[in-house]
Amino acid sequence: MQIGSAIPTNVSPYACTPAPGTGAPTARDATSSGPVAVPRGEQRREGILVAAAGSGKADPSHRPPEEQAEIAELRRRDQEVRQHEAAHMAAGGAHVRGGASYSCQPGPDGKRYAVGGEVSIDVSPVGDNPAATIAKMQRVRGAALAPANPSGQDLAVAARASQAERQARMQAVAQVQQSAREGAAAPSAAGHDPTPHPAPSSPADTVGAASVATGSRFDAYA
Repeated sequence: MQIGSAIPTNVSPYACTPAPGTGAPTARDATSSGPVAVPRGEQRREGILVAAAGSGKADPSHRPPEEQAEIAELRRRDQEVRQHEAAHMAAGGAHVRGGASYSCQPGPDGKRYAVGGEVSIDVSPVGDNPAATIAKMQRVRGAALAPANPSGQDLAVAARASQAERQARMQAVAQVQQSAREGAAAPSAAGHDPTPHPAPSSPADTVGAASVATGSRFDAYA
């Protein structure tokens, strides 16, 4: 399941190479983060790149104010996204599958900036081990809520982890109750006296002994 910050709806992102130490890209998720106001003009941007190639170096101070504002906003968003995903990975520990993946948008300066990202995390229960499942779900929930501003997908993952934790606690209670019932039944079975009775010496004793033996078998069967 994925947690992370996703792409604003008013941009057309491009998949970009993850930051060092991260894994392969996966699907994007939803976020509560607001849209990034970064209008792009392809012809204008291409003209800047051509001018930069002709002069050998582009001077940021010569860019129009709106382009400088766009670059500043992209830088801010890039930093925010990478910090968001880093918080998920640090808190998720061994339950994180791979690394963060990013979706990027090229800016007027030709650089690519992260505008969305995600981290995949394992939310499956730990077999027939409710105690381990409880500990795992607490870690998963902490990872989902680790960023300063959790996205809608982050909150959904946290809710799913909480539900799995509640189910694991119910399973643990059921196991304790089952163990208690088995423990109570053990002394009853152990109370049967397997000592054989002596052979009777008279017909009267034979009748009495048969009654005792029948009763012993009944107790043992019960």
